[in-house]
Amino acid sequence: MSSMRALVVQKNKTVEIEHHPIPELKPNEVLLRIICAGMNPTDYKHVDYELAKPGDYLGCDYVGEVVDIGSAVPKDQVKKGEIRWNFTRGGQGKKGAFAEYITSEWDLTSLVPPNVTPQQAAGLPIPVLTAVQALYLPARLNLPEPPVSKPSNEWILIWSGATSGL
Repeated sequence: MSSMRALVVQKNKTVEIEHHPIPELKPNEVLLRIICAGMNPTDYKHVDYELAKPGDYLGCDYVGEVVDIGSAVPKDQVKKGEIRWNFTRGGQGKKGAFAEYITSEWDLTSLVPPNVTPQQAAGLPIPVLTAVQALYLPARLNLPEPPVSKPSNEWILIWSGATSGL
């Protein structure tokens, strides 16, 4: 198989499924056959707000099966057939989760634990990244660094603590 289907941005704020070549593997990458992709607000915003260019692939969160391994990937770190998860910057080039295949640097992927389904894992990457960005990027909710320790008898309420993509 030398081609795959991908959801691709078109002109006039539309998308279409198109056939494209399977991504070429770089030495430090793995090629994954996408099993499941998560939906996030950023996916439609890249189209509606014209942040993506025509030809860009959409989709950020994904779970995939390793089908090929680059020559520079340590042999004891990744194996064909493993189920791994990651995210990509969908809507910014020809790497998106709404495709049949995707490449990723091997050390940016993680094994999906056996007690987590691909559907569950595909909903995690961007919501987790959003929380990390909120806590640790320079603005980081204006929290002091390092975090102030609180006595164990104090509580905090996180109102409406839903994930960003669900």
